[in-house]
This record gives sequence, structure tokens and C-alpha cells, in this order.
Amino acid sequence: MDRAVAWSDEMLLGIPVMDTAHKFFLDELARLSILADDAIGRALSDLMDFLERNFHEEEAWIGRTFGFVDARHCEDHARVIRTVRQAAAELLPGDTELVRLTLRQLRRWFLNHLTTMDVPLAVAYEMNGHHDAPPPSSWLRAELAHRLYRNGIAV
Repeated sequence: MDRAVAWSDEMLLGIPVMDTAHKFFLDELARLSILADDAIGRALSDLMDFLERNFHEEEAWIGRTFGFVDARHCEDHARVIRTVRQAAAELLPGDTELVRLTLRQLRRWFLNHLTTMDVPLAVAYEMNGHHDAPPPSSWLRAELAHRLYRNGIAV
């Protein structure tokens, strides 16, 4: 069993609406990972509803705040929704292996999305004079810089 990605204040972006959703998401993944097989289908459906609602709200907030929404950000959200829908559609009674694999992949996806999509957004938010909460931690900024450097993008 792989280690769960647990919420940490190091993940704070300084955007309360996103920070709250991120914490809930990780807490929900942890809860789902220990559910009995007969309860996971309904919980997965609830997770999908949350993701759809949250992504819509986040994209609307980005549009209001910055005047546009990055198509890559939206496509990353849409890809996750498709993945969760596919896992839910293929869920067979007594066979939750695909769902549990999807939950593990969602943990990894979240960390990647946080550092490659949400941190730059939070930095732009901060640079535009918005300070609803502390800005992204040095850990997140360092992780972003590391990923950009590793991918050959100058910082």
C-alpha cells in the first residue's frame, strides 16, 4: 500500500477558497482509501460531484480574478473528471482494484497540479496585490522552480 499524501500547511497557497478545497480533497482521498469495498462506489460518486463543483468554482474564480482561464488548467481538471468517471463506470461489485488505483493516482496528480498549475496562479495573485492569507510557502515555490528547471524552463 502506498503512502497517503496528507494535507500540510506547506501546501497553503494563500487563496482560502483553493486551500479549503485542497484540504478537503486530500482528506476525502484518505477517507476513501480505507472504506470497505461495498461503500466505495457511492463515495466515489460523491468525490466526483465535489470535483466537478470545485473545478467549476475555481475556474470561475480564476476568470473573475485574472480575466481569463488558462486552457491547460481547465484541461487538467477535465482529465481528472474523465479519469474518475471512467473508474466509476468500470466499478464492478466486489472489484474495486481500479478505483483504489485511481485514488492513488489522484494523490500524485494533486501534487503535480498544485506545484505546476496552482502555485504559479497563487504567485500571480500575490504579485497583483492580493493577500488574503500567507502566500505560497518557500517549499512550494522551490518545488515549482525545481520542476521548471528540470523541464528546461528558465526561472
